[in-house]
Amino acid sequence: MKMKSMFVAAALVAVGTAGVASATLESKDVAYWAFNNEPLPGGGFGYQPGVFPLAAGFGNQAGVATVSVVGGITGETIVNNNGDTVFRWIQSFAGTTQNAQYGEPSGGSLAIQGGTDTLNNGAQIVINFDASEKKDLNFSFAAQRTATGFNDVSIAAFSGGSFLGNIATSLNFPTSFATFSFDASILDGLSDAQIVFTLNGAGAATGNNRYDNFFITGAVIPTPGAIALAGLAGLVGVRRRR
Repeated sequence: MKMKSMFVAAALVAVGTAGVASATLESKDVAYWAFNNEPLPGGGFGYQPGVFPLAAGFGNQAGVATVSVVGGITGETIVNNNGDTVFRWIQSFAGTTQNAQYGEPSGGSLAIQGGTDTLNNGAQIVINFDASEKKDLNFSFAAQRTATGFNDVSIAAFSGGSFLGNIATSLNFPTSFATFSFDASILDGLSDAQIVFTLNGAGAATGNNRYDNFFITGAVIPTPGAIALAGLAGLVGVRRRR
């Protein structure tokens, strides 16, 4: 009788632990950026030097996964009318609730402009995250462009700076916000995963593309321990039915 009680107690612990493991396996939110928290000291909104790499605000990798803007003259700064030093060609224009998560409002966006002599053609948005324990990755976002904004955008997958393949090519976003979603499973299981936008086709200095609500999802790759616990829970169920 004592042995049976011990077995049942162990079974309850195993089932409870397996339940936690199961909940972990179902956790899909890797990282999310709302681009809504860029108020400037002197008023208004924008991006100041030092804000990039911009950490994700939500998801399993909040504070760890990052977004950066590189290339062209995206690093050029000015002092605005309120005395704040800001990036000249990276703006926080009005965003959208399309693809918004966690109850975030429309707020701001990540807007890249063509720049002087459209020198920001070829500039990149780089998303860095750890996918070593992730599978079935998906990447979604909202985007729009002005008439002279970037009309030839590619999205590629990299691992530690090494090109893996294209996620999307020749994207020409509409002039009002729309949501886009892409399979990013080429990055499954990689600890140094990168999603890289390359922007081309801008026709004017102030022509721009706005991006909002970057959202990466993916199932957790089960660890051997989680698999063993799930198997133990199944064996316990069989033993109890007997």
